[in-house]
Formats: sequence, C-alpha cells, structure tokens
Amino acid sequence: MKLFGIESLVSNVGGLISLPDSRGRLSKFFIWNEIDGKFLNFTVPRGEAQADVIPRRLQTVDYLESDIGIPIFSQKARDRLLEVAPGEVEFYECVVVCKGKEYSFFLGKILKYQPLIDEQRSTFRLLAEGERLLDEAVYQDAKVTDFYMARDREFCERLVVSSQFVELCKQDGLEVGFSKP
Repeated sequence: MKLFGIESLVSNVGGLISLPDSRGRLSKFFIWNEIDGKFLNFTVPRGEAQADVIPRRLQTVDYLESDIGIPIFSQKARDRLLEVAPGEVEFYECVVVCKGKEYSFFLGKILKYQPLIDEQRSTFRLLAEGERLLDEAVYQDAKVTDFYMARDREFCERLVVSSQFVELCKQDGLEVGFSKP
C-alpha cells in the first residue's frame, strides 16, 4: 500500500486554520490520544482561517489543515468516511471563522495508530535534553495494514493516508490534496 501526506487546497499558500489550544486538550485528545474527549460535550472548538483564505474557496474544499495538526473535514468528506471507513475516524463538530463569517466543519480524530515510520532509515535531530526529534521520516509500506488514514504509533503527529483514500477522493470528487509523506 502506498502512503501519502494530506493537504488542503483552500489556497495556494497553505491557508492554515488556527485552532487555539492553550490548555493542550485538543492535541492531547486528537493527536496524542492521552485524554478522553468529554470536554467536547461542553464546547464546540473554533478555528480562525488565516488571512489568505477566502470564504468562497473555504466552502468548496473538503479538507483543511490546522496549525496544530488536527485534520478538519467538510460535511461531505465526513459523511463519506463514516460510510466507507467506520471505526477509523471519529468526527467532532467545529466552527471555522473566515472574514467574520462562521462555517461548519468537523475535526477528525484518527483511531488507527500503526508502526508506520522506519526508524532505522529515518533521520533525527538530538535535542539538548537528549530527546530525539524526527527530522526526515521514511515510511515502511510493507508492514502497513489496510486503512484509509492512520497516525504513526510512536510519532503520533505524523498523519498519512493510503492510496485507497486517494482513490476514494478522486471517485467522489472530494477536494483534497496529496503529497509524499
């Protein structure tokens, strides 16, 4: 199975969505899988589109990138993923504010964590405290099991999609971009 990075097509210059996370709860839940998501019963996360994002384009894309690494999906993408990949992604409503207007999207919590990165072939930087920081990741396709989207088990910030996900997007006309992971 071939792996890909996932990108937003909302603008030519990236166009991230800023998700405030001062307490770290969003990243601890959506990326690091360290806490439960009960806090989402009491709040709807709000993101702010960067200045280069225009509302007309925001309404046509099916995937947005956040500044903290949480994937954001349109209703259309969410509905399709729930249909073809139940149990791989959980979705939580969020609001994206762009030029003062609010738009409904969904934060995606990827449920598949797999050993995706080949640590022997990847490169790392050593931090002053002795901790390794993944610099250039090399993925091990041979050990990957069947999935649409997954995060690496150890380097949880690394999110990839499969060729199966790419084909789904092409078939369904989902506005999602892809790159080498």
